[in-house]
Amino acid sequence: MLAFLYLSLIFAYHLAFPIEVISASRVPGGDLARLLWGRAGAGALALIVMISTAGAQNGNIMASSRVYYAMANDGLFLKSFARVHPRWNSPYIAIVAQCSWAIVLLLAGRSVESLAGSYVFSLLILWSVTTLAYFKFRRQGGVAPFLAPGYPWMPALYLVTLAGMTVATCYFHPRSAISNIGLMASGLPFYLLWRGRLQRSAISRQPSTRSYRRPTPHPPPGRPRRTR
Repeated sequence: MLAFLYLSLIFAYHLAFPIEVISASRVPGGDLARLLWGRAGAGALALIVMISTAGAQNGNIMASSRVYYAMANDGLFLKSFARVHPRWNSPYIAIVAQCSWAIVLLLAGRSVESLAGSYVFSLLILWSVTTLAYFKFRRQGGVAPFLAPGYPWMPALYLVTLAGMTVATCYFHPRSAISNIGLMASGLPFYLLWRGRLQRSAISRQPSTRSYRRPTPHPPPGRPRRTR
C-alpha cells in the first residue's frame, strides 16, 4: 500500500510537470499542491509534512539510539551508553548523544537536504547488510522468529534493488557518496579496538590449564589384598 501511494504521487508529478521542472524544483510536492489548491493547499501540505517528519524522526531517534545501547551492552561501545533511566526505562545517554550529534551536523553548515541524502544513503547500506545477515541466519537453520513470504526470491529482489540504488547514488553523486562512506568507515577502527579488548578480556577470564595436573586415583576402601 505504501509503495502504491509513493508511485501514485510520482506519477502525479510527471503528469503535472515536465521532467526539467521536477529536477529543478526543491519541493515538487509543494509545487503540485500550489498548482492544484493554491497557496492554502501548499501551506496545508507543508503542515502535514512537518507533522509526518516529526513522527518519523521520533521513530528514527528511538531506533538509532538503541543501536548504541545494544553495542554498549555487548561491550563494543562506551559503557555509559548502556545506562537506562530509572523511571522511564529508556537509554537516555544514547538518546542525548544521538540528538547532540544531529545538532552538531546541522551547526556544521550542512543543509537539511544534504543531511537527508546522507541519511538515506547510509540506510541503503544498513538495509543491504541487514538483508545479507537475514540470509546467513536462515542458512544456519532453526526456526525463524518471523515469516518471510516469498523467501528467498523477495529478499533477494529487495537486496538487488538496494544495491542498484546504492550504485546509482555513487554514480550520480560521487563526492557525497565518498564522504558518507568515509564517515561511516571512520567508526570501524573503534569497533575493532573494542572487539579486541572484549576478546582479550574473555580470554583472561578463562581458567588456565597449563599447571593443571590430573589427580592420581586412589583405590577404593575395602579389604586389604593378601600378598603371597
